[in-house]
Amino acid sequence: MDEAHRAVKLIKNPSVWENMALMCVKTRRLDVAEVCLGQMGFARGAAAVRLARAEAPDEPDVALAAVAIQLGLLSDAEKLYAGRPDLLNKLYQAAGCWDRALELASSSDRIHLKTTHHAFAKHLEDQGNVAAAIDHFEMADTHRAEVLKRWRYLFVYACVSD
Repeated sequence: MDEAHRAVKLIKNPSVWENMALMCVKTRRLDVAEVCLGQMGFARGAAAVRLARAEAPDEPDVALAAVAIQLGLLSDAEKLYAGRPDLLNKLYQAAGCWDRALELASSSDRIHLKTTHHAFAKHLEDQGNVAAAIDHFEMADTHRAEVLKRWRYLFVYACVSD
């Protein structure tokens, strides 16, 4: 990787840097991956990697998973997050894999089980599936605040529209 980095240092084509960043994930070279993201002009991706590195300085796999996510390599990020069920749960939620997120939360990330149910309920509500959303608000034990707030809104809306 070092020789490849030296060879393409003068190349300005972003696709070359992207391919090299993909290889950096496979070879676990975080230092070169950061340079590649910067040369690609992908400032948000480079910032996400720096933030992940700052939050978990003793866990290079977490920062490497951030690179994989920025490059769209979700399966590689899933493998890198194998030791961190909390981050894997967030990855599944962001990817829309709610079944996996709920299964992971109930099996090995119990501390985030209620927040996962709450986030899924909000997702279901946005999709218009109110009945299932209410069930998950109840599983999250946030139904007293969330469901009542929404029912008041629906009641007021129904009264105004009549």
